[in-house]
This record gives sequence, structure tokens and C-alpha cells, in this order.
Amino acid sequence: MADTDTRAAPAEQPRDESRSEARRDLNKTVAQRQKLLLAGIGGVALIAGSMFIFGGDDAEDGEGAGSTTIETGALVNRNLSQREFVATYGNRLDAQDLGRERGAALRTRDSARLSSGRAGYPA
Repeated sequence: MADTDTRAAPAEQPRDESRSEARRDLNKTVAQRQKLLLAGIGGVALIAGSMFIFGGDDAEDGEGAGSTTIETGALVNRNLSQREFVATYGNRLDAQDLGRERGAALRTRDSARLSSGRAGYPA
């Protein structure tokens, strides 16, 4: 008995070169889609971020036009005793500096009078 096979012979397999070329084309298209997707997400993030930053709160109730007082002691996290200390001794240092400036101005004026020969006496 002769062995006759009635099944169809399998189609010829594509060569490796054509397969690698098809994969290369597929990789290019996938890479292009990923780049477009990344650019789209980046653009959306950029627009949303700029709207968040530059959008701001519009003061529709009219309170935005007034001045705002900010307590600087709370900004630097100082308690009351530290603020009193700085106020007391800071004022003393300012007064000392002012006294030095006045003394320097008086010395300059007196030296100018001495050089002109009018040693502080009214003319």
C-alpha cells in the first residue's frame, strides 16, 4: 500500500530576512506611537500645570484689593519672649548706632569750625 497523504503541504515559510524586516517595521511604528503618546501626555501635563500656576484665584468678592498684614514673628517661628528680646536689644543697638552717627556728624562739624577759626562761638 502506497502511503498517499491527502493533506495539503504547508505553505512555504517566509525567510528570516523578511521576518526581521517586518519586525523592524513593527518596532518603528510602535516606537513612533509611543513617542506620540509621550508627547501628548507631556503636552496635557504642560497645559494643566500652566493653568494651575497662572490660573490663580480671582477675588470676585472684592477682598483682593485691600492690604494684607503678615505677622513676621510667625514666619520665623519665634515665640513671644524671643520677639521681646529682639525688640528690646535691637532698639538699643539701633540707638547706639544712631548715637555714633550723630557723634560723627558733630565731630565733623566741630572740626570744620575749628579749621575756620570759629571754635563753636556764635559770630
